[in-house]
Amino acid sequence: MMKFIKNIYIIFILIIICSCGNNNIIDDLKMNKITHINKNSASQNSKNLFKEQWYIKNEGYYSYSDINPKIGIDINIPASCKLTGNDVKVMIIDSGIDFLHPDLKENMLQNSSLNFVKSNKIALKEGNYYLEKGESSHGTNVAGMIGAKKNIYNQFQGIAPNVKLSSSNMGSDFINGTVISLFDMYMKSYQVAFKKNIKIINDVLVYDWSNFTLFNEDKNYKKLMEYIQKNQNAKDSDLNIVRGAGNFTCNLLYPKLILDKQKLTKFSQLYLIDLNESNLYQLSHFDKELLSSVRPHLSSLMRDVSEPNEIVVASLSSQGIIDDSSSLGSNIWITGIGGEKSSTRKNDGILVKSPDLNRQLPKILTTNISGFLAEDARNDFDKGKLPENENLLYTSSFYGTSAAAPTVSGIIALLLEANPKLKWRDVKHILALSANREKLISDPKPSCIKILEKLGKFHSKLKEPWDLEWVENAAHFSFHNFYGFGLIDATKALKEVSMYEFPFKNKPLKEYIYKSGLLNLAVLRSGESLKHKISIDKDLIIEAIKVTPYISAVQADGLSIELISPRNTRSIVLYPGNSFINADFKSNTFYSIPYPLSDYKKYQDSYIGAYLSNAFYWEHSNGDWSLKVTNTNKSSNVELNAWKINIIGHKP
Repeated sequence: MMKFIKNIYIIFILIIICSCGNNNIIDDLKMNKITHINKNSASQNSKNLFKEQWYIKNEGYYSYSDINPKIGIDINIPASCKLTGNDVKVMIIDSGIDFLHPDLKENMLQNSSLNFVKSNKIALKEGNYYLEKGESSHGTNVAGMIGAKKNIYNQFQGIAPNVKLSSSNMGSDFINGTVISLFDMYMKSYQVAFKKNIKIINDVLVYDWSNFTLFNEDKNYKKLMEYIQKNQNAKDSDLNIVRGAGNFTCNLLYPKLILDKQKLTKFSQLYLIDLNESNLYQLSHFDKELLSSVRPHLSSLMRDVSEPNEIVVASLSSQGIIDDSSSLGSNIWITGIGGEKSSTRKNDGILVKSPDLNRQLPKILTTNISGFLAEDARNDFDKGKLPENENLLYTSSFYGTSAAAPTVSGIIALLLEANPKLKWRDVKHILALSANREKLISDPKPSCIKILEKLGKFHSKLKEPWDLEWVENAAHFSFHNFYGFGLIDATKALKEVSMYEFPFKNKPLKEYIYKSGLLNLAVLRSGESLKHKISIDKDLIIEAIKVTPYISAVQADGLSIELISPRNTRSIVLYPGNSFINADFKSNTFYSIPYPLSDYKKYQDSYIGAYLSNAFYWEHSNGDWSLKVTNTNKSSNVELNAWKINIIGHKP
């Protein structure tokens, strides 16, 4: 039976995907507005900050860190580029934006921002809004990366410094969820976006990661998606929706919940610094259980970032490998740059989560709320002790997919200036065509999965899907569940724009659904796999695939689910060793939970439980599709009850 996850709209719990810490309380405000700081304040201390923006142009500057970013790891904007995103309209769904910041105030899109604090859906109107007292800097960090005006004194600038910015402060800490719902805020934001002809929405808000929202049945969510997709498709819209994939790989949620501060510090020291193959087997049973509770929560388990009309962004470290917390999954489209710590690799012999934990790694330099200490201030620059930031206008400590998504939004603004006729499907196509995978280290493997393998918690077949790297499909697009199609590359993307031939012209988006019907297949015991086929007669050029398995499994964390196309392209949509676990806080133990969707008869026409995969992009859809299910549990069986597949694309 379907196990419903409690609706959290009423409570309105949102997490901004960035481990930026708690915001500082801002006391020195008048009329709830940030004190104005004159743009000339940077003139007397005019160190070139653009050189520290390694993510735009990487010349090896440290960005106030201890380690050089690897040369060439940047978004590759050509030196000759004159594009600035001129007048391209961008809405940032986040905490509020400090529009009194000297680098941001000139780029405010007039009468186009939304302030949901103390508002209800009836009274709310778009206008010019400023920050609430005590607001987080997160939205201001994002805004600076995308569209800070070029500062003539210190050369700091956004990726697209002449865009127009609007704010939807849905991520504010001060919103009363009993006054206005999450649904109403999203609906109002998109209504304003379509009304004001917004070209890009940058949204890195997600739900509490421990909820498997892919399996939530919610009429309001369905209504919202139908509204967005109807407007995008019916109007052949040029609204591009950029989402962060999440920072939930190898998350320490359960150790944080059950351990007191002293024990958590000790465990963190073990997992983040001291762990190795020699001492792993000497640990107590309890410590081993704690380690085995650290799991990757897949981005593809979150419905909000599993829609084909979105551009879902992973985060790259400064060393050319996925960062160690960037969420992964078959729903990823592209990789942006977020800095921070690097993932471990398949054969590097490292089990600790963050090998460079004791060193300050390159993060992202961007705008901060004017005159106030940066959240997670980590160095003298952030603390205003260096003359180039004595007025606390900037931070060098922004990171994660919250930072990676704006690198993509900024480049999209440049593409839209280069060719204003581009629609959202064109932009996704150009990003896929131009993505750079040569710069990327191809064999990341989360430390927590390596630990599960060493501890022998699952059948040895756990290893196989995690070792799958780049897959080249029949249309010659290469795809990786950690990186999508690769690292965003402005030079390559602009070259594609210059010779673009609009392949979607007069090619409306179509969708066909095929169902297996109720099956009666063999029960899978430990280590066993099976495949089942569905034949597709419709021939579409694929733009996205959704696949919905209906599975009986009491231990869902041992499930591996793989979709195979008629051209033999493989896509892992659910990895074993996943986060389908829960904690028993009375006994401080952890246990597997059942797979949430088993009842085909009841839910065969529902949208819930549908994994998005981009791996088959541009292949032909006709032929036999196979679903492969593998049971890596050691002590429980699995049964595939049914499955269905949604083919989304256009006619050849």
